[in-house]
Amino acid sequence: MTGWRIGYAAGPAEIIKAMKKVQSQSTSNPVSISQVAAQAALEGPQECISEMLVAFKERHDYVVDRLNKIPGVNCLPTDGTFYLLPGVQEAIKRIDGVSNDLDLAEHLIEKAGVAWCRDQLSVSPAIFVSPSPPAWRTSSVHWIGLRKPLAN
Repeated sequence: MTGWRIGYAAGPAEIIKAMKKVQSQSTSNPVSISQVAAQAALEGPQECISEMLVAFKERHDYVVDRLNKIPGVNCLPTDGTFYLLPGVQEAIKRIDGVSNDLDLAEHLIEKAGVAWCRDQLSVSPAIFVSPSPPAWRTSSVHWIGLRKPLAN
């Protein structure tokens, strides 16, 4: 939820000091309820973490596998990230009327009812979109709806 996120960093002192300079000028303090929730997460029971890690890894692997079965989509596995960045350049080339990532995002919402965030990465030769794996494992309708418009 926007405004509820809390993060922290650990690392060499000189890097953390430089990070603090940037952070102090770009963000403000989290709301009190987020601070209490973060404290509870850090100090409370930790038994659920290993179970959650297994579940997130299963979801990640499932989504990567399903994406790689879609014609024109290439998705490399990640190492601990929440979002995936599958390459969709070949899919874009295959679909009439679709010439870039924005066109593809519009095509998917219109034809499949599936919303993808567009990530136009200027440093990358490929074009990427960002599905969010956590909810996708439980809904096969996403995969049924997504595969057909990308297979054109």
